[in-house]
Amino acid sequence: MLAALASMACLSAQNRIPGVSTGYKGMLETGMTFYEGKSEFTTFDISTTHGFQINPHIFVGAGLGYSGDEEGDYHMLPLYGAFRGNIPVGNKFFPFAGARLGYSLDGWDGLYFNPNVGCTYLFNHRLGIDLSLGYTLQQVQLSGSILGFNFNTKTSLNAFTFRLGIQF
Repeated sequence: MLAALASMACLSAQNRIPGVSTGYKGMLETGMTFYEGKSEFTTFDISTTHGFQINPHIFVGAGLGYSGDEEGDYHMLPLYGAFRGNIPVGNKFFPFAGARLGYSLDGWDGLYFNPNVGCTYLFNHRLGIDLSLGYTLQQVQLSGSILGFNFNTKTSLNAFTFRLGIQF
């Protein structure tokens, strides 16, 4: 019995990262996505994610974003679920790995997937700044007509994403 209590105390101590609070967490991020391949273009992105910091290591939430290029030719509204795992390094600095998985609307209807890695610097137990790099996979449905021939096809766009944000 004493050994079980001691091991539970050790596990509890390991789950405490100074500075990271459990409970509600919100994130507001902005950045750029650089699409590659046959269609090379760049979009400006903004997103908001809200959820629950289950413990100092695990965040789960959902979010909404907007991506669009300067000319207004390309735009989408991704709705996604989000997961993030924090890796303790110190009291204020935390590398993380995460992913977003969802569906985009408004022009680019299709699967949206964005694994990412980055770091957070906490100013206090709630307020911090995030910097991340990620890969974005966006499925799109293309349809139209060329020289009287109709087409309708699905394809995937691949991109690298850079984000800067705040968490609260």
